[in-house]
Amino acid sequence: MNDAMKWDFNTGKLTAAGQVSAVISKRDLDLNNANLQAELKEREKIYKAFATGLIGTEEFDKQLEQNESNIKTYLNNMKSAKDTLIDIA
Repeated sequence: MNDAMKWDFNTGKLTAAGQVSAVISKRDLDLNNANLQAELKEREKIYKAFATGLIGTEEFDKQLEQNESNIKTYLNNMKSAKDTLIDIA
């Protein structure tokens, strides 16, 4: 979405499309932050399961790799949503 669609340059206010974009980006930011927090808790569980012998090295590596991938995805999504909010501001 370009600036002309987000802003009414005559009034200096956000258009309806700009407002919707801001709300969606904020929602995406919040959702991905919540998912990130859940993944960080899951990471603690993975380490604890390994430390207590509930999972072996192979399973630990597999779970940790997936966890790290999820964390990176959520961080990238958060950056994208934040960048959109900054562009609107």
